[in-house]
Amino acid sequence: MLVANANTLVTRDRLAEALWAEPPRSARQQLYNAVNGLRRLLAPATPHATLLTAATGYQFQAATDLIDVFCFDKLTRRAEEALRRGAPDQARKLLEQALAHWRGPALEGVRGRHLTRIAEQLTERRLAAVEQLFTIRVHAGEQGPLIDDLIRLVAEHPYREILRATLMEALYRNGRQTDALAVFEQGRTLLAENYGMDPGPALHDLHLRILRNEMADELTAAPDAEPVAPTDEPETRNNFLPHDTPGFTGRDSELAVLTEATASAMVICIVNGMGGVGKTATAVHLAHRLTSRYPDGQYYLDLQGFTPQRDPLTSSQALDHLLRQAGVPAGEIPSDEERRSALWRSHLTGRRALLLLDNAAGTTQVRPLLPGAADMLVVVTSRRRLTALDRTATLSLDVLSPSSGARLFTRIAGEARVQGFAAEVGTVVELCGRLPLAIRVAAARFRDHRTWPIGHLISRLSDSGSRGRLLAVGDRDVMTVLAASYHRLDHKTQRVFRLLSLSSDADFDAHTVSSLAGVSLDCGERALDSLYDANLLTQHGVDRFGMHGLVRDCARALLTAEAEQLLWSTASS
Repeated sequence: MLVANANTLVTRDRLAEALWAEPPRSARQQLYNAVNGLRRLLAPATPHATLLTAATGYQFQAATDLIDVFCFDKLTRRAEEALRRGAPDQARKLLEQALAHWRGPALEGVRGRHLTRIAEQLTERRLAAVEQLFTIRVHAGEQGPLIDDLIRLVAEHPYREILRATLMEALYRNGRQTDALAVFEQGRTLLAENYGMDPGPALHDLHLRILRNEMADELTAAPDAEPVAPTDEPETRNNFLPHDTPGFTGRDSELAVLTEATASAMVICIVNGMGGVGKTATAVHLAHRLTSRYPDGQYYLDLQGFTPQRDPLTSSQALDHLLRQAGVPAGEIPSDEERRSALWRSHLTGRRALLLLDNAAGTTQVRPLLPGAADMLVVVTSRRRLTALDRTATLSLDVLSPSSGARLFTRIAGEARVQGFAAEVGTVVELCGRLPLAIRVAAARFRDHRTWPIGHLISRLSDSGSRGRLLAVGDRDVMTVLAASYHRLDHKTQRVFRLLSLSSDADFDAHTVSSLAGVSLDCGERALDSLYDANLLTQHGVDRFGMHGLVRDCARALLTAEAEQLLWSTASS
C-alpha cells in the first residue's frame, strides 16, 4: 500500500482497511510494529528510500526511478507520445522496456480488497501495453512468431476485443484467413451466450474486411510478406470450423467409426451424448481431419439447442447464418424458411463440402438445413438421439476410458504435479465420472491451487454436496451444463428426473418411477424413454436404466431447489 502510493501520505485508517476486513482493536499497535519492521528492511537503502511518520499516517518516500510501476508508467506514456508523432519503432522499444519491469502477476500473494483492486488496475495497464506492442509488431509484419502468444492471451482474456482483433489480423497476414474468421465467430458466440451482446464496431469492421478479403493490398505490402509456394493440396475456402482442441485426448475408436462411415456418399453423422461428454470437441476434431476431402467449404453453426439462458436458433435463423457464411448478400436472402432452405440446397449443388451442425435441439430444427448434394458430409451433435433422421451413422458418445481420463487430467494439471500419484489420479477421474468436462475443470482447479495435495482434491470430490461447487470454473460449470438438458424437458418428465435422485438403487425401471412419482406404469415408461432420449439416463438392460453420478448430483440439487422454492412460496402466502 505504501509503495503503490509512494511519496503520498497514507492514513492509518486507510492502511487498516487495506490490511483487515474488520480491523482489530490492536490495529494501531500492529501497524506500528509493521512499520518498525519495514524501517529495518529499508535501512540499507537509506537515504534513497525512507519511511516517514506523520500525525495521521505514514509515507514511503523514494525516487520514482527506484519503483518499477512508476518506471513502467513513465515508459508507456512516452510510447503513447511516440505513436502520436508517428514513430512506431520508437514506441515499440519503449513498450518493450516498460514490460521488462514486470516479473510476474501484480502483487502476487498479497490479499485484501484494496490491494486486489490495485493489482487489477496494474494488470489492466500491463495488458493495454501488451496490446499496443503486439499491434505495432503485427503491423510491422512480424505476425508469425506472435500467433501462439496471442492465442494464449485471447484464451486468458476472451472479452478483450483489441487482443482478439490483433490475433485475427495476425492470422490473416499469416495466410490463415479461415482461422481469423473462426476467432471472430468464437468471440461473437461468447458475448452472445454470456451477455447477449454483439462485438464492437471495430471488430465487426475487421471481420468484414477479412471476410471480403479487402486487406489483400495491406498483406501484399507487409515488409516480410513472401509469395505462397505452390501446393498440390486443393484450395480450401469458406472454412468456418472452430479451432481444433489442443492435445485432443482419446476417442480413437470413435473417430475410426465415424471416419469409416464418411466413405459413403451424402452421409449424416450424428454424435449424441450427455452434456460435457465431448461431442463438440470430437466432431470438430473429425472435421479438421477430413478438411482436405471437402475443398469446397467447411461450414459450422452452433444451433444453441442446449445453451443455458439462450433459445435455440430457429431453422430460418440458422439458414440465414449459413447463407451468409456461403457469401450470399443479406439483401438476397429470402425472408421465409422454405425459400431459404431451397437457396441453401441450390448453393451446395455440385460441391464437395462439409457441414457441422453443433448443439442441435432436435430433428425438426435440423431437417431444413440438410443439403441435397450427393458429395456432402453432414455432422450433427446433439444431446438428443435424433433417431428420426434418415441416412444417418449414429455414435452415442460415452464417458472416457480410465486411461484416457487419466491422460486428460495429467495433460491439464501438468505431469510434475501428478508424478508418482497414478492411483490417486485414477480416483479423481472416477469421482469425475470420467466425464471430460468434469475432468478438465478438476484438473484446472488442481493446477491452479499449487498448495493442494491431490488427497485434498479427492476429499472435495468425494463430498457430493461440495462436488458441484468444485466443478465450476469461470464459464465451465458442470452442473449448469447438465441442467441445460433438464430445462428442455416437459414439466412431468422434469419432476420424474428430480425424484429419481431419491432412488438408492444402481438401476431402476418403470415400477421405480411409478412408486416415486405416484404415476401409472405407462407414464413411468414414457418418462424413462424421454430421459434416455435426452441422454440423462443410461440403459443397463431391457427396460432398466441408470443415472451417471454427476447427473444424479444435478437431479438432487434441482430437487432441493424445488423444495426450497415451495417452502418460500408457502411461507410468503
